[in-house]
Amino acid sequence: EQFVLLIKKEQNIMIVKATSALKLSDEHIASLTKELKLKYDKKIEIVALVDENVLGGVRLEFNGKVLDGTLKTNLDDLKSNLI
Repeated sequence: EQFVLLIKKEQNIMIVKATSALKLSDEHIASLTKELKLKYDKKIEIVALVDENVLGGVRLEFNGKVLDGTLKTNLDDLKSNLI
C-alpha cells in the first residue's frame, strides 16, 4: 500500500477520501475532482466512502488535511458553542 502511495505521489496524483452519508453520484465526484485539481494542481483520485453517521455533506481527507463540511460536524460544533 505504501509503495502504491509513493508511485502515485511521484506521478503527481493526490488520493482524496470523500466520506458522505449517501453514495456520491458521478457528477459529484467529477465536480470534486475538478475543483481539487484546480486548487492543488495535481491529478486527483477520489475514494468515495459511505458512512450513515455523517447525516449530510461531505468530509474530504488528503495529505494529512481534513475538510469537513458534514452536517454532523456542524451540529457538534453548534452544540459545543451552546454549552
